[in-house]
Order: sequence, then structure tokens, then C-alpha cells
Amino acid sequence: MITVQDLEIPGVKLISLDRYTDSRGWINESWRDSWSNVVGLPDRFVQDMLSWNDLPYTLRGMHGLLADQYKLVSVVNGKVFDVVVDGRPTSPTYKKHVSVVLSAYTPKMLLVPPGCFHGYLTLDINTAVAYKVSHYHSSELDVGINWADPELKIQWPLGNNLPIVSDRDRKHPNL
Repeated sequence: MITVQDLEIPGVKLISLDRYTDSRGWINESWRDSWSNVVGLPDRFVQDMLSWNDLPYTLRGMHGLLADQYKLVSVVNGKVFDVVVDGRPTSPTYKKHVSVVLSAYTPKMLLVPPGCFHGYLTLDINTAVAYKVSHYHSSELDVGINWADPELKIQWPLGNNLPIVSDRDRKHPNL
């Protein structure tokens, strides 16, 4: 069973999973096709991706796709500060963002709808982030916005640390 919470941006949902624990550890389902109807997903997921991050304060984002792609994000090791920015000009929440902490320690996933940008900051060493996507990844369709765009006012929990950011992500334009 799952519980679905609508967040402040239309289509962005926090999904909580049932987790079963005993003396060995825990187990939970990570996805079931029948959940598509429960979360309001009109597409099927066609590709799974896994991102490994060695160090804390690794920042990946803010990424989007020039295609109608849903993205389901979960953390399988470590912890992240996860951010979604509404990039849909006709949306009432255009240029607004929501953030959540996702971790391997709590069974939650984040659904990111088409037209939104997604990124995260790792908060632990050896953090692994898993994605299910409804449209195949394509570098030709890949787009991004600046993670530090001052108009977005994202409060990344960096403390006094500098983020580890790729050259590509550093060069994304402001929204």
C-alpha cells in the first residue's frame, strides 16, 4: 500500500511506502504498475536509472527534458535534499519550488511531472539515487536551469560548504 501527498506544485507528489522490518533489516516494494492509477500517472515507466555520488554536497541539477517525462525519484543509499522547480509558464506555481529530504532510511519517493526541473544535493557519503522515467533519456532533449538562480530563492543546506557541481550544470541559464 502507498500513501500519496500532493505538494504545493501541481503534479508533484510525495509517495510513502509501507516498510516491513524485523531483526534482519527491512523490505518494501519500490514500484507496482497498479500504483500508476493511485498517483495519477498517465504513462508507464520505460527506463530505470541509478546515480552514485561519492561525497556529500554533490549537487546535480536542475534538470528537465524537452519531452513529456514523469520522473519518480527515490534514494537507495544515503540522503538528499531534493528540489523541484515548476518550469511551466502557464502554471499558477511557475518559478516556485518545493523541497523534501529523501533518504534510504525512510520509504518515500518523489514524483516529478513533465515541465518541472529536478535536482538534489547529497547530504551523506556514498549516496545512490534511483529514477524511474516515463520517456527514455536523451541528451538531445536534456535541458537545465541554474541551480543558484537568485530569483528561485532555493535555500540549499550547504552551511559553509561549496557544492560539487559539474561544468554542465554550472553553465545552465537562469529560468
